[in-house]
Amino acid sequence: MNKKFIYYIMIILTVFILFIGFKFYINYQKINDLKSEITQLKQNIEETQVENEELKKQLQGMNDLDYIEKVARQKLGLVKPGELLLIPVEKENKKDE
Repeated sequence: MNKKFIYYIMIILTVFILFIGFKFYINYQKINDLKSEITQLKQNIEETQVENEELKKQLQGMNDLDYIEKVARQKLGLVKPGELLLIPVEKENKKDE
């Protein structure tokens, strides 16, 4: 075979191997990015499931009269007949001018 022909074949093979190596590296980076994204999504799923369970418990409590009364007292200031509602007043510090 001709030396020039072998030289061209070696150049073509080298370029091909470099191209394949580059593509492999790019795909490897994509795989790592996707693995990272999967891990993050799994964490988000777990957090959402915990929040969902808390909301289910809260929803179940919505039908409980004691829970309704507790919420009405805390958020709406409900007072039973005969009870007094005390609202603390903070004193303002007056500076001498």
